[in-house]
Amino acid sequence: MVFRLASTIQDPHAYNYWLEVCALLFLVCLLIRSIVDKKFVSKVNIIFGAAIVCGVIDVLLDVIAAVLVDHPDAVSERFNFFINGTFYFFQLTFPCLLYSFILYVASISTKTRRKMYFFFIPSGLYFLCLLTNPFTKWVFDINYANVGTENSILIHGPMFIWLYIVTFFYVALTTVTLIILNKKIEKQFQATMGFSLAFIVAMLAIQLLFPRYLLTGVAISFCCWINYEQLSTGDLKDRVSGVYNYNAFLNYAKSEIDFPRHRYLIICHVGNITKINSTFGFLTGNHVYKQIGNFLASFGNNFVFRISNSRFVIAFKDEEDMHRALLLIKAKFDHPWEVDGINFDITADGYYVKGDIGASNTTDYIEFISNLEYKVKKPNDETFVCVDQISIHKISRDKAIEKALRKAIDNDFEGFEMNYQPIYEITKNKFNHSEALIRFTHPELGKISPAEFIPIAEQCGLAQKIDRYVLRTTCEFLQKHPSIDFLDINISGAEFSSNPSKEFTRIVKSYGVSPKKFVIEVTETATIEYPEKLEKFMKDMIKEGFAFAIDDFGTGYSNISRILQTSFSIIKFDKTFLAANDTAEKILESMTSLLKNLKISIVIEGVETKEQYEHMKELGIEYIQGYYFSKPLNEQAYEKFMDKQEAVA
Repeated sequence: MVFRLASTIQDPHAYNYWLEVCALLFLVCLLIRSIVDKKFVSKVNIIFGAAIVCGVIDVLLDVIAAVLVDHPDAVSERFNFFINGTFYFFQLTFPCLLYSFILYVASISTKTRRKMYFFFIPSGLYFLCLLTNPFTKWVFDINYANVGTENSILIHGPMFIWLYIVTFFYVALTTVTLIILNKKIEKQFQATMGFSLAFIVAMLAIQLLFPRYLLTGVAISFCCWINYEQLSTGDLKDRVSGVYNYNAFLNYAKSEIDFPRHRYLIICHVGNITKINSTFGFLTGNHVYKQIGNFLASFGNNFVFRISNSRFVIAFKDEEDMHRALLLIKAKFDHPWEVDGINFDITADGYYVKGDIGASNTTDYIEFISNLEYKVKKPNDETFVCVDQISIHKISRDKAIEKALRKAIDNDFEGFEMNYQPIYEITKNKFNHSEALIRFTHPELGKISPAEFIPIAEQCGLAQKIDRYVLRTTCEFLQKHPSIDFLDINISGAEFSSNPSKEFTRIVKSYGVSPKKFVIEVTETATIEYPEKLEKFMKDMIKEGFAFAIDDFGTGYSNISRILQTSFSIIKFDKTFLAANDTAEKILESMTSLLKNLKISIVIEGVETKEQYEHMKELGIEYIQGYYFSKPLNEQAYEKFMDKQEAVA
């Protein structure tokens, strides 16, 4: 980037290029080091690597060109012309790469980066001049007629000065970009790059004052060196364990998105460290972390990150290496660790990932790693659980559904719809009871079952918003259909902790609907997971007039005594009791007799045939729900169904 003014020098042996030779040797060593060092394959590292290669070629050509100008008889005029032309080409390429380097370090969007490529037009035009130089001689010329005279054989043309101007332009442009994008670039890196640019300008000034000293290599080598050190040892190492830290993991995640290579990961959670810290002190705990870091880094061709106090991530290129490391980890943590002469029992568990995560950005990549324990169930007898491509697809789909739910809720529940399934009351020979069932359809994901999206909504804190949508929508429905005696609604078990009884009552009464119209269905699982909170919620709601039903009875793990101890007024039997076997029938008969005596209503779900209906009628079941009468209907179809029933009656 610093240029000699050969045409101003009259002595044909005036160049002192030994500084350039030293700089060239330094750059070659830096290039070898960059090849040997393990690096994340990112766009930033690729561009910086290209800058080092460009610097090596540039300084090498500078030395060769200086020697050939001093010794024109050594080579032909054409070869001398080629060397100098190529030198100028790489001389201008370096500042362009430096500018590109800043754009990628700042991690600006591709769209914005493409707009900034407009600034490459000046270099493009000058490269065109160099390519056409054999015909125009605008930039430089080689004149062997000057051999033996006081004049140099290298003659600068009228366009040569633009080489300086364009170089100054890119130095200034890089500086301005560094200032504008300061919020997107780490302060330490800003300081490093700012100092590099200042040093380049200083070398250029000295070159102009003392043209016999070639300082191109000094400027380039210094710039490459301090920025390489920043990329290598910037805030990327964990000081305690000695492995890469969370900041490095962010860089790694970005590199894997751009250039996916390490498709095998071990996410390892180390236990008992907190106990060691509290018992023996943090100094001993840090020694333990150091040994763990050394052990995990000893597996060979991998990257090791400590992304939180007790969580490590190990990235592999090869599946066999990952499985070998898993065996070593399990074997190592099965025995006590000796640190500072003390034996410690340290545990390790987690996940190992096989396949492409498929993240489109760094946030998604980090979320995938961080949320594995919530997304993938771990059996009690396994320390490390496999996350294969099927599991990855499931996690990706869950994430897509979560995004779809959030967007739909923000857009006034776009895509949500309530369906209503009529429930037939045998004793009154009429449909005066229905169940409200929520449905969700997304333009890209299609119809998504409540069994799939409700658990996701509960995990990401959206279930309460959906519950209130259900309550408001069903209130509007009951306003239009006052003949319905009861309407069953399902709410999330997540509601029991906050006990929204007052809020629910207020919403219902604001529509002029009696709480006595509502039957809130609760699953058997909820009676086990939230017994005390559920009891308090039910007590407050029943006081306001709401009723409760136990849903899908027979599929959970609760017993009849637990159910009877709770204030349920309706028991909804799962369709498994319709099975044509003696055991199911005897259980249903005895349960029907018991519940009748306790004056608890019974609903049988999943009735699909006339034979099933007649049999339930013989047993004295009070309510029938199933496709025999109707599938769940949207509001318009439900109204038509009810109009038809009234016409028949």
